[in-house]
Amino acid sequence: MTSRTDRQCGFTLLELVVVVAVAGILLVTGVPALQDMVRNNRLVTETNDLVAHLNLARSEAIKRRTRVAICSSTAAGAAVPACDGGTDWDTGWVVFVDADSDGVVDSAADVIRRSAVVAGATHVRASGGTLSFGADGSVAGGAATTLAVCDDRGESRGRQIRVAGVGRPQRVGPQIPDAGCNPGG
Repeated sequence: MTSRTDRQCGFTLLELVVVVAVAGILLVTGVPALQDMVRNNRLVTETNDLVAHLNLARSEAIKRRTRVAICSSTAAGAAVPACDGGTDWDTGWVVFVDADSDGVVDSAADVIRRSAVVAGATHVRASGGTLSFGADGSVAGGAATTLAVCDDRGESRGRQIRVAGVGRPQRVGPQIPDAGCNPGG
């Protein structure tokens, strides 16, 4: 007769198959949700980074009592980065002192901050080119600008930033149609 202490304890094959099946079901339902969460977080991070750069440009204009601009740049990492004047900000952007108000990064211009290329499949589009802030923090010319951040899921999942004529950047939540953020375009 065998006692309870002599018997080996463990899992049966049936128990192991059931555990693996349950784990597989959990993975199949959980991975897409995790991927969606990661993509949403990437959009929020890019949006917050852009808002931080816009706030920096505005606060530096007020602090330095001169015009400070932010523009898209195809060569943000270059020794003297250039503004491309376009509405596609995927390749990065530059915050710089624009003392001569021409919207161009001159060789003598004080580059305040540079942004790297936007990560992954995230796209940034602006309704205008270079955005300049005057010494009082307002947008030079008073024209409002809209910036859209989205990915390949389309505008409905994207984020929007509006910079009003007074210069204050504001996140306006989910993307609204026809905001100018056309993924892949």
